[in-house]
Amino acid sequence: MSIIEASPTIGETEALVRRYKEPLTDQFREMARVVGQARVEVPRGLFGHESQPLRVGIPHGNIMSAIGYTRAALLRTHSRFEMVTGSDRILHTLEEEFRLMLQRLLQEGGNARIIVVGEPGKFRQLAQECPQALRVEQGASDKPVAHFFTSDEGVCRVEQPHPPLEDAMDAAGLPAVYYPNTSGRTQGERGVFNLYWERLTGEKQEQSRRRWWLFGGMKNQA
Repeated sequence: MSIIEASPTIGETEALVRRYKEPLTDQFREMARVVGQARVEVPRGLFGHESQPLRVGIPHGNIMSAIGYTRAALLRTHSRFEMVTGSDRILHTLEEEFRLMLQRLLQEGGNARIIVVGEPGKFRQLAQECPQALRVEQGASDKPVAHFFTSDEGVCRVEQPHPPLEDAMDAAGLPAVYYPNTSGRTQGERGVFNLYWERLTGEKQEQSRRRWWLFGGMKNQA
């Protein structure tokens, strides 16, 4: 097999993004901005119309778009951020963006919470460095848990469950949807996050409903 016929791996793609981060990921930031600001005319009454936000998601399926849309969200987050993930792998390429987000959250009185279904790694270090803005909890599950994040301004990204990422895996095959301006979906995912957080910490959360089947056996591993 020639090199041009081989699909790029996750490790190769991450290395490429680290080297050319802005030119490779700004396209996703611009797509998020355009879709997030799009509007549609809808009927109102018998003869009228009104302009409403076009609340749609952006499907994607590879590691570069995952990094690109996550970076787009981190750069616009000012008040809150919640994430369920499987490791600290995203920090290999976006640690700078996470740190900048935490600085803004500190300045504006916001906060971030992250649940790592696995080893928290460097996320734990960030929480120790910036405890006023970031809390990290470790969990485990005997069933697949979909990774996702939510942010302010109706932003969220939701992945389909997948095995732990490894360098040699194909860079494609990571189906997800990024929602740049869908408050209803974001509130729904935030409700799921709050259920997870309450189960792990015992802290009563907003929107919490005791529907434990959502957890799939998630338990505290701290």
